[in-house]
Amino acid sequence: MNCYDHVGLRHPSFGTGRARKGPPRLQTTSFLYLTVNSILKDLTVPADNMDQQSQVYTYEELKSDQHIRLLNLSPGHKGDPLRCSIIQIELENIQVEYYAISYVWGAPVFSQTLQVRDETDQGNFQKVSITLSLDAALRDVRDATEARLLWADGVCINQSDLAEKARQIPLMTTIYSKASSVLVYTGPEADNSNLALDLIAQLQPYARGETAYTGSREFVTEWPGLPPFTDASWTALRRLWKRPWSGRAWIGQEFALNKGVLLFFGAPSVSWLEVFLSLPREIVGDNAIDPDPGQDDPHSSAQNYAGTLLGMLYLRSRILMRSLELSDEGISASLGLQDILQSCHHLSSTDPRDMIYAFMGISEDASSLDITIDYDKNTNPVQKLYCEVAAALLRRYGNLSLLSSVYSRNPHNLPSWVPDWSTFPDANRRLYKIPFYNASAGSRAHISIREDGKILTLRGALLDEITHVTEPIGTAMRADFASASANGGQSHLWLQEQIRRVQASPFYPTGQSRLSVLSKTLVGNSTQGGQESPDHVWEFGFQAVASQIAIMYALVKGYFAEQEVEGNKKMVVDMEAAAADPALGEVAYSLDWDFEESGVAPPYIELVWISAAQRCLGYTASGLVGLVPPHAEVGDMVVLFAGAKVPFVIRAVTDDDDGEGNNGLCYRLVGEAYVHGVMKGEAVRRDDRSFWGDIVLM
Repeated sequence: MNCYDHVGLRHPSFGTGRARKGPPRLQTTSFLYLTVNSILKDLTVPADNMDQQSQVYTYEELKSDQHIRLLNLSPGHKGDPLRCSIIQIELENIQVEYYAISYVWGAPVFSQTLQVRDETDQGNFQKVSITLSLDAALRDVRDATEARLLWADGVCINQSDLAEKARQIPLMTTIYSKASSVLVYTGPEADNSNLALDLIAQLQPYARGETAYTGSREFVTEWPGLPPFTDASWTALRRLWKRPWSGRAWIGQEFALNKGVLLFFGAPSVSWLEVFLSLPREIVGDNAIDPDPGQDDPHSSAQNYAGTLLGMLYLRSRILMRSLELSDEGISASLGLQDILQSCHHLSSTDPRDMIYAFMGISEDASSLDITIDYDKNTNPVQKLYCEVAAALLRRYGNLSLLSSVYSRNPHNLPSWVPDWSTFPDANRRLYKIPFYNASAGSRAHISIREDGKILTLRGALLDEITHVTEPIGTAMRADFASASANGGQSHLWLQEQIRRVQASPFYPTGQSRLSVLSKTLVGNSTQGGQESPDHVWEFGFQAVASQIAIMYALVKGYFAEQEVEGNKKMVVDMEAAAADPALGEVAYSLDWDFEESGVAPPYIELVWISAAQRCLGYTASGLVGLVPPHAEVGDMVVLFAGAKVPFVIRAVTDDDDGEGNNGLCYRLVGEAYVHGVMKGEAVRRDDRSFWGDIVLM
């Protein structure tokens, strides 16, 4: 049984479920397809005619706004020239079966040649310049004996005609949904990708539940039948998952709209479902997959690949629910542009404007937002488009969760409140998505956007000033020996500093113990499923993790020594030496804590990593503590906006910085925050009409 059988689907000529060379053969009796195929079957020309192929292909104007081009790729082997014929088809009434290719554009260098049959001179070909990546894709999906009818944007859209490009982009949703299959070309065979495909096949029985788990579910390399961690296939799988195709914005519609998606790793192909089924939670989180996530390039991490597949599955399910007019508890069947943009913010595109355009076709409300596709950089620069989209979404829905997508990087010089969709998010977990947060106590947003779209005025209340900001928690709080050895146990010292800081006074403004507040703050007072965390559970987890980090510190400092105990060698702590170290002090007693047996430390540290790794701890003048953006500074203000689920951090600027004649104090938006004790509206004074005032963001 293959993966399509598993979900009740069948794909033509893909019955074995094993990686195969090339796409499945199309089965069709369409008269038009047979006619096209027979006319274009033989595109071979004598070698002595090749020198005549100097003429550049001239695109014929499309017959209507509903017509598209398809290329019929001549059969050939790997080293043969790429030859094709280009035809026009009316998309709405299309009768032929074709494949749509999804691939990474790569560098915009058109160094390769596609030979297009000259319809005015049957013996000659004209040339279309294509990128190296498209050249590789066409060679690997080409069949050796039959012509293939394909759609590839690099050829089928005249890339030099911006007006045509703007008209064709809205059709891509239909193009990909009507295709017999979407061929996702991830790149050529490389880095032992054949070993990775073999490993994916080995993982299938576990993923489908056909083989029972034995041993630890947390470490897949302990499962029977799988190669050891040191095997080259794990490295190959990690490199395969880091291929750049998974980070493309266009993958949203290319992947989510067609049930017959095939992933190509060079010439071998495999169903997307097989790859997805090789991603149980244990595999995504195991160091065997991604021991070095690559923080310098977050788009390239294996976790990002896994997140992309999960995100695409989410989009596919939402699109299916929409088509069947279904809804689920907590999940709306509607799919708006803001929801898609925020869910797909981790993707990227060569042209930053495509971070908007790529999702317009699958959103329900893009047409009502009056967003025009325009690739002219003079009339529609990135700044103008992003400002128009943010203003349109705020005016239409009044949903201030849009502001939660503002992060530190702003290469396009946008107003601080306008999300830059071309930058990678600072945080893994979006705070606005936690269901029980309601910092503004259900108040209604009041939104005013100046006519030029640069100044946003909201009703808000300044809550407190930030007086201390730590380094990012993911940098500081590492609970492994390698990190402790590298930084000399600084994680323990950092954690002890936070404990001393929160314990400066015995109780938090909410009446909770300070240690309880710190343990809850590090995870946003939430479980992994988004529910409010039970009392004392995470406090116990925090103590376990603190002990684990203390043990790492003690190991680095040499307070552990190998001794023989009852005939067995064991690492034993020198408690006298440890207790004498002022950096350990009162936690020295916990150095014999068995944090593995406690069962609490691993899930707690995982949740800390999800919630806070890319955020900092921030302390305020009145003693509040919370999670703040990594670029927050001392002197920034915590603010509540009417209508917002979470607090935000803002930074005061003078009116001279405005440059637009705006009088009075203005602020720049820094980002969303978690502040313990105010997340359910506790700070809102409902009976005080003066509580809310105007906050001007520029």
